[in-house]
Amino acid sequence: MEVVSMRSYIKVGFWFVFLLLLLLVQSCNPRRADTYDGQIEATKIKLSSKLMGTIASVTVHEGDIVATGQVLVTIDTENITVQRKQQQEKIQESNLNVQSTNAQIRQIEAQLNYNKEQLEKTAALVKEGAATTQQRDQLLSQVKSLQAQVDSLRVNYRIALNRIQQSKTAIDLIDIQVGDAIVRSPINGTITNKYHNEGELVNPGTPLVELADLRNIEVHIYVPLEQLSGIKLGQPAYIHVDGLPSTITGNISWIASEAEFTPKTILTKETRTTLVYEVKIDVINKSGILKIGMPVEVTIGRRDV
Repeated sequence: MEVVSMRSYIKVGFWFVFLLLLLLVQSCNPRRADTYDGQIEATKIKLSSKLMGTIASVTVHEGDIVATGQVLVTIDTENITVQRKQQQEKIQESNLNVQSTNAQIRQIEAQLNYNKEQLEKTAALVKEGAATTQQRDQLLSQVKSLQAQVDSLRVNYRIALNRIQQSKTAIDLIDIQVGDAIVRSPINGTITNKYHNEGELVNPGTPLVELADLRNIEVHIYVPLEQLSGIKLGQPAYIHVDGLPSTITGNISWIASEAEFTPKTILTKETRTTLVYEVKIDVINKSGILKIGMPVEVTIGRRDV
C-alpha cells in the first residue's frame, strides 16, 4: 500500500511540474503574429483646368517627381490678355473723361456762382425800382440753365468713375484667370497620369494630370472580427514584399468602425463572404520601391526572427 501511495504521489508531482513548466513556457512565448494580405495605396490628386482654353505647355511626364508649387500645365491666355489690355484702355479713356468733366464743372460752377450773386443784387434792385423784372428773370433763367449743366456733368462724372471701377474689377477677374491658367503641384509627389497634351482644347473641370504622394503611402488590410481585438492604433506592422530581402515597418493609423465583406482584390473566392474590418497602415516609402496597387503581406504582432 505504501508503494502504491508513493507512486501516486510521484505521478501527481510529475504532472504538477509538467503543467507548471507549460505555463512558464507560454508566459515567456507571446502569441504568434497574425499575417494578412494587403495592397498598397496612396493619396491621389487630380488637377483640373479652371478655365476653357488651349493647353500651351505640359512640363511633366508620367513618373516625374515634382515639388510643391512646381508648374505642371499652362493654359494659353492670349485671349484674356487682349481683354485685359482693352480694359486698361477703357480706364485711360474714362480717366480723361473724368478730368475733362471735372474741369467743365469747375468752370460752369464759377459762372453759376457769379450769376447767383447778380441775381440776388438784381432782385434787390427790382424792389427798389432800380432794375426791371425782365432783367431779374433773364438772370434767373441763366442760373437754372447753368445749374442743369452742372447737374448733367456731375452725372457724367459719376458714370465715368463707375466705368473705371468696373474696368478695374474686370482686370482683377482677368488676373485671377491668368493665375488659374498656371496649374501647379499642391504637394511633393509623383505624376501618375497625364491626360492631355499641348495644343488640346480643354473645358473647366477637365482633368489634366494626376499625382500621388508616393513617399507617404498606406497599406490596406482586412481583419476578421475574431482577430480585431489584437489590432491597436499606433501598433507597428511589418510589410513584406516578394523579392525584397527585408521587411518595411509601418504603424496602424486607422481601424474601420463598421464591418464589410472582404474586397475581391484581397482574398480568395471562399473568403470573400467573410465580414472584416478595414485597417490602414501608414508607411514611409523612403526608397520609393513600394508602388500603388502592389500586393504585400503584413505581419502584426510578434515579429518573426
